[in-house]
Amino acid sequence: MSLNCNEINVVLSELNLEGSFIQDVVQPGYDTVALYTYGKDGARTILICTSQNSCRIHETRRKIVKNDKPLRFMECLKARIKGARIDSCRQIGLQRIVQIELSHGAERFVLYVRLWSNAANVILCDENNVVVDSLYRRPAKGEVTDGLFTVPEEKPSENRVWQVRTFDDVQAEYSSRFPEGGTLSFNQKIDIWYGEHAETLSREALLVQAEKWYSSSKARMESALERLLKKQNDFSQAEQLRHQGDLILSNIHLISPKAKFLECNDYETGRTVRILLNPEKSANENAAIYYENYKKAVSGSESLLHDIELSKKQLEKLEAQYAEIRNEKNPVRIEQLLRRNSTPK
Repeated sequence: MSLNCNEINVVLSELNLEGSFIQDVVQPGYDTVALYTYGKDGARTILICTSQNSCRIHETRRKIVKNDKPLRFMECLKARIKGARIDSCRQIGLQRIVQIELSHGAERFVLYVRLWSNAANVILCDENNVVVDSLYRRPAKGEVTDGLFTVPEEKPSENRVWQVRTFDDVQAEYSSRFPEGGTLSFNQKIDIWYGEHAETLSREALLVQAEKWYSSSKARMESALERLLKKQNDFSQAEQLRHQGDLILSNIHLISPKAKFLECNDYETGRTVRILLNPEKSANENAAIYYENYKKAVSGSESLLHDIELSKKQLEKLEAQYAEIRNEKNPVRIEQLLRRNSTPK
């Protein structure tokens, strides 16, 4: 479950980030960014997570594991806002969009953190809201370099009351483990709770992603197989093409110049048949066309058999891969399987 609007406000009020400086930026994964800050309350590590069902921003005391290779968005943030001062940090209305205004020498930036489970993103803009870069690049929304980020209007609060969770179980279990003891801050409770439930929440989100990958892949493969089978059916008429060429040659005497068709008796069936002709070509040339199409059909039919068998095996492999993902309990392993089976964007 992602943080609701009132929980975000509690988190931000405890963080009190105004006047702090961003000392470093680390991106441990494709959906998470950590800002290392230092201010009047000392050093803080601010975790921003955009994972579905786990969208949140809060202080963390957990070690942030660096990715094996530097990721694009992290490199951009390091180049632009490392060393920047946080001039303000607030939520826009109750819309779960955190606006962090930054100054870095003469430059001004705004970091927007949108914590929507179905469309979360982290977007760095200049002072005119022109996008410098974003965690997820979404051209349709203008969330790409040089796009214009539209800041939503601050709407009045809805009638629905969003409750701030108390996490009493976390308080009871963990308060004695912290050196300062006593009541845990909301940020501490959030950090602990999501740390304990991350695997369950991540697995659910990854399975939704896996289902989309499976459905789109299966539809694409089945469509390709259907096209191959249709072509195979067309090629199954190959013998008829050769026979029509034979009929043309054996009935040349019936073909008048510029004739558009030949009507003759089929010596195999005893029936009268009509064969289309190219009026611009001779009888021998028309027969040659039918023989050539016959050869192409026979050759194509042989290669089609291989393609059809390959397509069927790919569908079987897809079913096995999806079953493996659904049966996997470890979300890290699920992510690895998805990464292996899909092209990163």
